[in-house]
Amino acid sequence: MSTAAVGRRLHDDWRHGAEAYLGTVVPGYPNLFTLYGPNTNGITSMIYILEAQAEFVRRLLDTMSREAVEGSRDQTRPARRIQYRDPGGTGHHCLAANCSNYLRHPSGKMVTQYPYSGSMFDAATRRS
Repeated sequence: MSTAAVGRRLHDDWRHGAEAYLGTVVPGYPNLFTLYGPNTNGITSMIYILEAQAEFVRRLLDTMSREAVEGSRDQTRPARRIQYRDPGGTGHHCLAANCSNYLRHPSGKMVTQYPYSGSMFDAATRRS
């Protein structure tokens, strides 16, 4: 059963910064997938990330033939951990310092970068 509220707006739900499980599945929006979504930038080749996301979505589409697919609020825990991870290796020392730049939403939430390796992202999409 879907937990999506009728009349919800993604713009409103993301007012403090975008969030999606593995940058792909948006909680509260059944069957909505994003590619190059929140926290997918800066770790490796974006093509590598997009390929991992496309394979993840393909598996989810297989599931959709049987049931609706929706991210759960529990799946947002990894996104919250990203906010406190020192993203070493991204080349943006300001990420961990709570600076104001294009990597952060005005609320202070980091919305663009994924601070782990590309292979960790790929492995996470395969486990899900």
